[in-house]
Amino acid sequence: MVRANYFPVINLYKDFEPLANGFFDDRVRSSVLLHLGLAVSRLGDEFAREADFSNDVLAIPDQSAIRGLNPGYAAGQLIVVTESTKDMVLSPDKIYVFYQAPENLKPVAGIATVTEGNMVSHVQLLARNLGIPNAVVSKENMEAIRAFHLLDVFYAVSNKGTVIIKPWFTMAPWEFELFKKKKEREEKISVPVDRILLDNPTSSISTSKCITIRKSVWPESG
Repeated sequence: MVRANYFPVINLYKDFEPLANGFFDDRVRSSVLLHLGLAVSRLGDEFAREADFSNDVLAIPDQSAIRGLNPGYAAGQLIVVTESTKDMVLSPDKIYVFYQAPENLKPVAGIATVTEGNMVSHVQLLARNLGIPNAVVSKENMEAIRAFHLLDVFYAVSNKGTVIIKPWFTMAPWEFELFKKKKEREEKISVPVDRILLDNPTSSISTSKCITIRKSVWPESG
């Protein structure tokens, strides 16, 4: 609600008055939302312990606030972006943690955002269509993750919303297997051009002169 009502004005003022960026926090901390948020966080931690259902994100605190949105897995360098710009260049093989994702976001290896928790947001729709793992984190989570900026990590989001981010060198052998390119046997399709009738395309073609195309042989693993 705060973003919907005040974000355009804050964007207008923040370029010449940086203190405008703190307006969101001031509004939240001066209301009951801060206390309700802390209560929800404690309940989330208790639920995770009882259900044995918890995230594993670089051993940072308060991981109950992290929620997976789109399942998938990726590996790459972790990039924490606190301020997005229209001109920033994104790499397709890196994992990005945004406070606010850029509007013209291009496909990347993985995404986590603070302000894009809506299931029908641009970021989520992009992730869902391209199979990109995506999660929503809290602002405090993002600050804690900043300590691991530029670290090579394994990032996974399960179908149930569990999120894992851990250093690449701590991956299990079966996790490394996920990224091994499996060689597939291929059989080229041959077209008998000498049997193609081009002189009279409207005439019927006898069965004996029809072009036959062999089916590709799929690998056993496929």
